[in-house]
Amino acid sequence: MGCSSLASPAATRPSLPESQIKGLVVVPQSNWRGEIRHEKRVDLFNRPYFWRGVTVTTPEAPPDTDVGAFYSGHVTVTPIKLDWTDQAELPELKKWGLAEQKND
Repeated sequence: MGCSSLASPAATRPSLPESQIKGLVVVPQSNWRGEIRHEKRVDLFNRPYFWRGVTVTTPEAPPDTDVGAFYSGHVTVTPIKLDWTDQAELPELKKWGLAEQKND
């Protein structure tokens, strides 16, 4: 394998027997949405715990995305990059004078 600038792509594997996995695909992230829910439950030893689940709010994920491929039985690999900086707002915030001035 060659060198890559990828720090760590995200990979998901369906919980299926290996014989039922259809293969590995490299796909983009889906904009599929779900609503996260938390349920308080009790284990066999009567200890409380919380279960985190997702209720689907988007009916169907496109098949050529991570969620669609995952649900069709594929292992998915998606390079992920997060930068939620609102670049358009940076100049305005700089005008506010919030940054400390350095005295040389």
